[in-house]
Amino acid sequence: MPRRPSSWLLLWRQFCSSSSNAAALDGTGEANLARLVKAAGNSRDLFQGKRAHALIGGDPKRYLAHLLVEMYGKCGSVGNAVLVFHQIKDPNLFSWTILIKAYALNGHLEEAWSVFIRMPQRDVVVWTVMVQEYANKSFLVEATAVLRKMPEHDPVAWTPLISANAHKGDYTESRGLFESMPQRTVVSWNALIQAYAHSGNLGEAKQVFERMPSRDAASHNTLVAAFAENGDLQEARRVFHSIPHRDSVSWNAMIQGCACNKLLEEARDLFERMREKSVVTWNVMITGYAECGDLQRALELFEKAEVRNTVTWNAMIVSLPGKISHSASFFKRMPNRNASSWNALIQAYVFNEKLVEARQVFEKMPHFHVVSYNFIISSYAQVGNLEQAKLLFDRMEHPDIVSMNAMLAAYAVEDQIGDAKKLFDAMALRDFISWNSLMNAYTNVGDLELAKVVFKRMAQHTSVSWNTMSAAYGFGGSSLAEAKFMFDNSPEQTVISWTIMMAVYAYHGQLTMARDIFDGFPNEKNAVTWSVMVTSYAQAGKMEHARDLFNRCPTKSLLLWNLMIQAYAQDGHCRQALEIFHVMNLESCPTPDEATLQIVLAACSYEGYVDGGRDCFISMQQDHGLVPEVEHFCCIADCLGRAGLLVQAEMLIRSMPCLPNSAAWTSLLGSCNLHGDVQLGASIMDNFLELEETAAPYILLSNIYATNPRSLNIESRISWMPKKWQQRSWP
Repeated sequence: MPRRPSSWLLLWRQFCSSSSNAAALDGTGEANLARLVKAAGNSRDLFQGKRAHALIGGDPKRYLAHLLVEMYGKCGSVGNAVLVFHQIKDPNLFSWTILIKAYALNGHLEEAWSVFIRMPQRDVVVWTVMVQEYANKSFLVEATAVLRKMPEHDPVAWTPLISANAHKGDYTESRGLFESMPQRTVVSWNALIQAYAHSGNLGEAKQVFERMPSRDAASHNTLVAAFAENGDLQEARRVFHSIPHRDSVSWNAMIQGCACNKLLEEARDLFERMREKSVVTWNVMITGYAECGDLQRALELFEKAEVRNTVTWNAMIVSLPGKISHSASFFKRMPNRNASSWNALIQAYVFNEKLVEARQVFEKMPHFHVVSYNFIISSYAQVGNLEQAKLLFDRMEHPDIVSMNAMLAAYAVEDQIGDAKKLFDAMALRDFISWNSLMNAYTNVGDLELAKVVFKRMAQHTSVSWNTMSAAYGFGGSSLAEAKFMFDNSPEQTVISWTIMMAVYAYHGQLTMARDIFDGFPNEKNAVTWSVMVTSYAQAGKMEHARDLFNRCPTKSLLLWNLMIQAYAQDGHCRQALEIFHVMNLESCPTPDEATLQIVLAACSYEGYVDGGRDCFISMQQDHGLVPEVEHFCCIADCLGRAGLLVQAEMLIRSMPCLPNSAAWTSLLGSCNLHGDVQLGASIMDNFLELEETAAPYILLSNIYATNPRSLNIESRISWMPKKWQQRSWP
């Protein structure tokens, strides 16, 4: 399919053709400029937005100034938004409101509130905007306070609070807000349905739907999506077929529900039956194939797509786990990119644990959006690279609360309590994530008393807060009673809450109690729940129970497959590990990833099963399209070495497409020790000179010589060692 010019380029050409003469811009020219600014804002393209601003000039009409403020806010350039606002000669209510939105969109709620306070007059719209922005950023205390101060209440103001409370797990508060509304709209009813659906309480969602005095298409669509997302496809189908007039949203919700539940044939059937497919429809179907590992059909559908937008391309980039080369290829082919496109590629590299490449992409971005900063900082925090996270954080001109929370989490993971507390105290605004991160920092270092102090100081306790304390008491050496107390007193016991308590009992060796919780789960079990229980049995040596539970799992996640294979491998049952791997290949979904193959190769290595290891290694690229990395080469080299095929192991290491690390050479040296090959062991010692200096290889070679005392006397044996180790006692 030939590439189409970007929407911005088309508008640019239209502008040029309508203003090619030297006459002053008329109304048509201004309309084109307005469309240019809107297009730049919608695509988050700051460069093009600045170009449009340059064409408008430094004294824009008020409505163009409003569009510029909005555009700069969307593009993350709050400073420019403020500059344009101050150029407005007579700002009206709308002028002040869009400046508040620009600040809030970028997480600067303190500045947004300051603007709100300075407004010469306020109407119900701007009051509602403040409630919405606080609620959307999870500042529910502040949102509620603004709502109570409103001189007159708009039903729209209540809706985001209902949704936000549900999002943080407080469904009782959501229901209370709904019942206290002076008047309710269909949007309010739909928000309550979504709140119950989010909690998995489909019965209540259905009751609310049936109580509605009137329904619109969104009401039906919300319920269809709720049942589908929670796995109840039968009820989703019933509601879908009862809709009197199905719109594209109805069809898309049903298609997405089928795709999410891996019913791709049914999803495709619905897709083909749709008379008019929107770009959203194509995106849903393409993403469904990609996320289920059917890359070929995803690609085929992508190429056939009648309409594509940036979201379509971005979906292909992020929906190809383990296929980073495909993600990079799609990024290069994109006719136009926005900030989300760059973030999608960064996300793809991060998913594949390629942070160096992710950082390189980040540095090439034409504009560093605050969202991009937050994503890469969070990625560094998750892998424990506090230094790089801090460097990026310090580069930010206007870090928002998400940035600060990411940095706070990084300090918590690395047990930097002093820095975490310092940043926390410096935060002008804190949400429940901030409080939970500080509490988590204390629990990580085992300081449960200070964690409890933070917990008591919190204005709002979310399910995450209660779960964090339950886990801290349960795994931190305290009694089960404390963990159980936190669990019992939690107002909202989610599937995560139940899973934590199950894991705590298993951790303390009480597998019977853990299994009782598992069997009596009030919520639908998720992938983590099944994985924790299977792992608990495996770690206790009860492989039959683990396998039985694994077989009973209705939808096995990639994590569960990997854990089951690893459990057999660590228990010394290589053949059973390979059997699970072969069954996984037959079921096709999910597809194995790099971690799966590394576990299988390690299992073959433990047992010296050369044929099985070779087959799996060859199948990595041929059958699964995975590129072997240094860890996979190390596993197969170790497998060859343990089997006594030392020459082949050495050849494999030397022919690796990546630079062999110390683990590869140490593995081979261990095999030389196992088989008493003094000559090969001595010959590979030079490879350690350019690598990180450790005692391990010298100890191994010394052991080789010790088992072959005639091969070399003790003096010559230690002469090649670094001086700091020559003084030690050697065999």
